[in-house]
Amino acid sequence: MSRKSSAGAILIEFAFSVPVFLALIYYLHDVPKVNRYNEQMKFVSYQLAQILQTTSKYRANKAITKRDLQYATDAAYLSIYPGTSMRSKKGPGGPFVGPGFPHGFLYYVKCDASGRASVKWVLKYQYGGDPKTIGGVYHVMTEARSRVKILNNAIPESIYSGLSMQPGEVKMLVSSIVFYAPMSSTYEKVDGRRWSQSSSREEFGFLFAHAPHNGVSDQFYFENVAVFAPRAGLFSETVPADR
Repeated sequence: MSRKSSAGAILIEFAFSVPVFLALIYYLHDVPKVNRYNEQMKFVSYQLAQILQTTSKYRANKAITKRDLQYATDAAYLSIYPGTSMRSKKGPGGPFVGPGFPHGFLYYVKCDASGRASVKWVLKYQYGGDPKTIGGVYHVMTEARSRVKILNNAIPESIYSGLSMQPGEVKMLVSSIVFYAPMSSTYEKVDGRRWSQSSSREEFGFLFAHAPHNGVSDQFYFENVAVFAPRAGLFSETVPADR
């Protein structure tokens, strides 16, 4: 075989091997990392639900407060944001260590005698939020970015896919999210860059893939929802007190 023929064969083999090599890197690095984030967020949601169920066990007043939710989220998110890395280093806009920052919701849902469900109140928590509130925990009744819908007199499944309720039953939904707004110039990273200067791929440490959002908003990543029946005395139709 001539030198030219040999060089041509090597180029052809190289052309075929590069896509295979890149695909291997994608499936060996990015796909497992996506799965790890999903599992971590599932763990956060169930941890948060468990903490809320037990945090007031030895108190005379069992009612969960906004302060309780703040402490619960502090603990639950440690598996993703160790130490104080979940919080802004300066103010509401950052800088943040990343990826993004913790963000989520606690929903109180009640089913009436006819089987129709209503969201009675929602507590939102975010570590890039208003510093005047308790740890960024405050009451909201509008939110279109989550997979949980704030509806009244609705079929339970229309509030959240798979939600099943009996007449008179109360369910709590915990929605745990990593917030990241790729096009935002409001938020700052610890290296001095604005979020608008990086992509979700860079923010979450992927090599090729962009981090998957929840399918509703490109700001809510790896959303995971845990549903639980609250223990007696923890919650009521009244929005939890500050502390």
